[in-house]
Formats: sequence, structure tokens, C-alpha cells
Amino acid sequence: MKTLIKILIPLTVLILTILVIISIGKTGYSQLIHEVETDTEYQANLFAERANRILENADMLLRLTSVSLSGIQNWNDTLPTSIERQTRNELLLSPEIDFLSIISPDRKILWKSINAPDYGHSIYSSAADMHIKKGLKFNIAVSAFDAADPDTIILSRTAVSEGKVEAIIIIALRASGLLPFQNDPFFQDTFYLGLTDKNFKTLADTGKAASEKPDNLFSETANEITGGLKLERGRTWISARIQTRSFPFYAIAYNRFDSEKKEVRNRILTLSLIIATLYILIILTSLYINQQRKKKHLQKVNSDLNELNKQRELLIKEVHHRVKNNLSMISSIIGLIIQNEGPYTKQTLESLSLRIDAISDIHERLYSSGSLNNIPLEDYINELVSNTLSAICCFEVELKIDIEPVTVSDKKAGYMGILLTEILTNAVKYGLKPESTLLVEGKTSGEKYTIVVENNGNPFTGKTKGLGSLLIEAMTAQLGAETLLDTSEATRYTITFPINNSPLP
Repeated sequence: MKTLIKILIPLTVLILTILVIISIGKTGYSQLIHEVETDTEYQANLFAERANRILENADMLLRLTSVSLSGIQNWNDTLPTSIERQTRNELLLSPEIDFLSIISPDRKILWKSINAPDYGHSIYSSAADMHIKKGLKFNIAVSAFDAADPDTIILSRTAVSEGKVEAIIIIALRASGLLPFQNDPFFQDTFYLGLTDKNFKTLADTGKAASEKPDNLFSETANEITGGLKLERGRTWISARIQTRSFPFYAIAYNRFDSEKKEVRNRILTLSLIIATLYILIILTSLYINQQRKKKHLQKVNSDLNELNKQRELLIKEVHHRVKNNLSMISSIIGLIIQNEGPYTKQTLESLSLRIDAISDIHERLYSSGSLNNIPLEDYINELVSNTLSAICCFEVELKIDIEPVTVSDKKAGYMGILLTEILTNAVKYGLKPESTLLVEGKTSGEKYTIVVENNGNPFTGKTKGLGSLLIEAMTAQLGAETLLDTSEATRYTITFPINNSPLP
């Protein structure tokens, strides 16, 4: 079963990886299509707007000239100087206009710009026929002006005075002038741009690799696209065609994405190879790491068992040594009682019991922590003070304890426990009164720890030196501490000892 799972998991991961690669490929290709489609549509719209703006400017000049001529009274086939000057100024502001001519109904030239053809050109006869014979007020047509640029867009409009056509204004724009500039940054990457008439005959184009355009790019009929936008997409190309807003011409933008498609394909192939290589490396590395991990685990288990056995042996020896030392300490305390010749009273036994409890509590905490050098002094002192007062004090006192957390060795905790027990016992015997205050504080200062025990009861006289005082001196020496007794205002013991776990004397 485990072998089957080990085979199925990598196989599942591989299948998921292949699906992810396919998904990435589809997403990348779709994103490429979307980007090219968006760019092509934008370019076609921009091209159509430019062509429409140029044509609208030309038509505006036609209207302005027509209105000016229509307002002339007593028309005699002559152009007033003011209108001529105005027309010249307007032409200067419209560089896309190739020429402007004003003719009479009988085709006589009333005024023309520099590039306009002379009398007798077919443009004039065609315009006169459309406006005089057919009665059109406005006409737009495409005519062959010259061999260099045959496709010219002709806009013409009549000037009417008192219901009679007095003049025909003709404006000509070369179709190529409606194309965007080649250095326009919006069209630098466009593969092909073209302008067509309403029948989709090409009037002007960029001529960029026209042989590579698809055959059906101009095959639509006018009804399929009039007034709207049409997008077409092939395997490696996208075209967009849109009508200019006010005129029957169409702007075409065409883009190829052969290289981009190939790049996406190469990227996916590269990604596939990288993932496959990484997958193989991961499998091989995983197998190697798994073997090494098992090997190290076995070595660690064996090492830990050996170390644990050594620690247990050491701990057992150390505990026996601590028990022996603590029993020796109890024996020494009993020896002091005998040497001091008593008193052999109940109170003496109770005091001895408190001292034994202080040592016993250390052993209990030692077993709980599992370490010989990590006895929490804060918890130990709090419990010691509370237990001692509960055992020997028969009246209420105000107890204030503020011990800063620190850990010490069991030996230091034992000496401190007996030392505090003796100080508290003396405080209850000789100092404290009902409603008195007992203060116990502990603060760290560098490598030392200071404990203060203060009571505001009867002042300490120090006239007699009993067993408690002897024990305080002995424990102070064992702890390597400095003890200061201040009885100026209250009885205040200050004990300062090193908290590092260096061996004690």
C-alpha cells in the first residue's frame, strides 16, 4: 500500500503540472490575442477619427466659403477681395487640403489655389454636372487627379444667391493625406493601414507587405459593415475595419502576430522543460533526503538514548548527593540545638519542622523542573513566606510580597529558604504585632540579587544571640551573601548574593 501511494503521489503531481502548463499556454495565447485585438481596434478607431477630422475641417471650409459667397449682392462673377483673403487664410490652417477652386456654373474659374488644375480639367466638368444638372447642394466623390497620386477625394458645395447657383466650391484632398504619419508612435507597430471607399476599393495604404495580407481582407460588401466596426481574426493575424463617422470611407488596421505566437510557444516549451527537469531533480533529491533523514534519525535516536541514560545516571547520583547534603544540613541544625542546650520545647520542634519543609520544598521543585539549576525563586519565596506565616503566626498581619523572577541552583535556593525561615521566625517572635506590615522584596541588580525583609512591629534589640541568629550567619556564609540589618525606623534585613550558578563554598 505504501509503495502504491509513493507511486501515485508523484504521478498525480506530474499530471497536475502538465495541466497547469496547458492552462498557462491557453491563457498566454488568449492574452496575446486579446492584446493584439485591442491594439488593432484602437488603431483603426484612431485612424478613422483622424480621417474624419480632416474631412470635417474641409467640409467646414466649404460651408464657410459657400455662406460667404451666398451673401454677395449683385453677383457679377467676381470674387470680393475680403472673401479671397479669408479663403487663403483658412487654407493655411488646413495643410491636408490639396487645393480649393471656385467655378461658375458655366465652368469658368472664379478663383483657385496654387495646386488647383487649370480650366478644362475633368474635375470641374464633373462637379458642374453633379450640381447643375442633378441639382445637388453637396457632393463627395473620388477622382483620378494625376498619375502620381490618382485617388483624390473631391468635396463640392454650391453657393446660392436669390435661389440661383452663383458658384461651385471644390476642395480636393489626396487620400494618402488621410493616412497617419509614419512616425506616429500609435502606429509604429501596425503591420498595415488602409483607407477604402464605400465599395472597399483601396484609396491609400501604407503599402507594407501587401502581399502578406489575407485574401479575404477586402471581400465584404458595404451592407456588412456600414456604420460600424468589424473585427476578423486568422491564425496569425487580426484586422479591424471601421467607417469614418460622417463620410463613406473605411479605415483598416491589420496586425500580424507570428513572432509573438512563436514566442509564447517557445516560452511554454521552455517552461515545460524547466518544470520537467525540476520535477526529476525533486524526485531524486527527495529520495536521497529521505534516505539521509532515516539514517540521521536512527543515529539521533541511538545518541539520544545513550545521552538520556547518561543523564539519568548523573541525575540519580546528583540527587543522592543533594539528599545527603540536605540531611547533613538538618543534622547540623539539630547539632546546633544540642550545642546551644535547647530549649527542647514544642516551639523548637516546630521551627525545625519549618526548616525541613523549606528543604523539602526545594526537592519537590527540583523533581518538577528536571534541572538542578532552574529553581524559580519567585514561586519558592512566595510559597515559603505564606507557609511560614500560616504555621507560626496566630494573628493577622499585612503581607506585601514583590519578588522579581529569577532562577537559581537548588543549593542556593535551599540556603535562601533556611535564611528566610529564620528571619521570618524572628520577625513573628520579636517584632510583628497584630495589624503590622511585613514586606518581602526581591530585585535583580546586574549579577546579584537583593532580598529585603522588613517589619514595622517592635524594633529589634539584638541583645541576645540565639539559634536563629547563628543559623542566619551560617546560611549567609554558605550563600556567599552580604547581610545588612537596619533598625533605625523598622527592622529591615537586606540580603545580597550572587545569582550566577557558580559553585558555592
